[in-house]
Amino acid sequence: MEQELDEGFGGVEMGTIRVRKANTILTVPDEEKASFLAKGYDVLGANGDVVEESTPTDTATLQAKYLELKAENEELKKELANMKKVKPVTSDDKEEAPKVTKSRAKKQ
Repeated sequence: MEQELDEGFGGVEMGTIRVRKANTILTVPDEEKASFLAKGYDVLGANGDVVEESTPTDTATLQAKYLELKAENEELKKELANMKKVKPVTSDDKEEAPKVTKSRAKKQ
């Protein structure tokens, strides 16, 4: 398996993809994509943007992701609790307006 270091994001040969880890960008065969994702490489698109992120392999990244998800979870729990407190208004709950009747006094 031959890996080359690439300069820029020009054309990629058919059957190859570009992957990046830190400052290293490699062109590798499509068949190796899963292997490189598992090693912590991100797959790059034609313009150099990340199109598929790798699974984090270092503890710092995993811990940061954990803290981010934990904060999001707490926020969603609070939102759900607030939603449970508010009772939805149904047609049965609406009070009917009192009927107004007009009474006419008899003229004498």
